[in-house]
Amino acid sequence: FQNNKKNYINFEKKIINHIFASYINADLRIMKIFIQGLKDGEYPVEIESKVENIPELPVEFTGVVRLIGTMKILNKRYTIQAEIFSRCKFICDISLEEFEEDLSCSFSISLMANNLLATDSSDKLDSESTENYIFEDEKFINLTTEIREELIVNLPLKRVAPQYREKPLEDIYPQFAEKKIVKTKNNSEFDDRWSTLKNLKFN
Repeated sequence: FQNNKKNYINFEKKIINHIFASYINADLRIMKIFIQGLKDGEYPVEIESKVENIPELPVEFTGVVRLIGTMKILNKRYTIQAEIFSRCKFICDISLEEFEEDLSCSFSISLMANNLLATDSSDKLDSESTENYIFEDEKFINLTTEIREELIVNLPLKRVAPQYREKPLEDIYPQFAEKKIVKTKNNSEFDDRWSTLKNLKFN
């Protein structure tokens, strides 16, 4: 009987640990800040998530996304000022080499806790209002969508590896920069860089 009881207790512990671990892992899938019970004041905030756990994040992002900043609470208004940090993989526009680079951007958002307005704004998905509302009994502020959008907006349009920046193209590809004037049989001149074009045949 004692052995059966011990085995049952161990089994029960494993189940509880599994459920707790599942809850923690699920919790890490979104980037949210705990706010339940917080009074007016200023609080440091730091949250992070693996890039694969953030839905619809572009493939350029790798590793983790981290937000570090402060949150001010005043009369049910939550104002967050922070910096977002991540790592990105890019293909160089000039050399087609793959390179990695840190990406950071500023982030700010203001939310008002108001049950009536939160209900109204959730019913009007096409609303042009820039105000953000949450319910007064919310335990967390979920910033996953806002962080993803901010990261996407800050992806660079030009993607040049550090070693090629502020370098003229002639220095990177000198073989295409040397201009050689060659004289043909009839003494006409042409740029030697285009000599291979002479062999092209057109039907």
